[in-house]
Amino acid sequence: MGKLEPSRLYRIVEVREKIFQCRIHENGVKLVVVEESPVEAAMEDRLIVEGAVLTFSPIVCRIECNNKSLCIPEGLRKNDKCQVIKVGEKLNCLAGLKLRSVILKRVL
Repeated sequence: MGKLEPSRLYRIVEVREKIFQCRIHENGVKLVVVEESPVEAAMEDRLIVEGAVLTFSPIVCRIECNNKSLCIPEGLRKNDKCQVIKVGEKLNCLAGLKLRSVILKRVL
């Protein structure tokens, strides 16, 4: 996969068996293989087609609501190229936008 990037979300896909000595961890450490994790986000309903590749743009508004973590999701940045993996439910937006939850995977 290459170098890990700060502020991205990763998931472990494999744990290697060999144990490496470590000055910090008494019992040693194991090497893991990771991949970038899909991210749940909010997007405007008119933009969403499952399977499409698009440029991510966070939804920034001044209203504090339950959707804020989806509108500005951890793990994605403005202008990231992403594929829409799954289109979810409609979201109640206090700013009046027509939003849906989506699962996005960054395209490298």
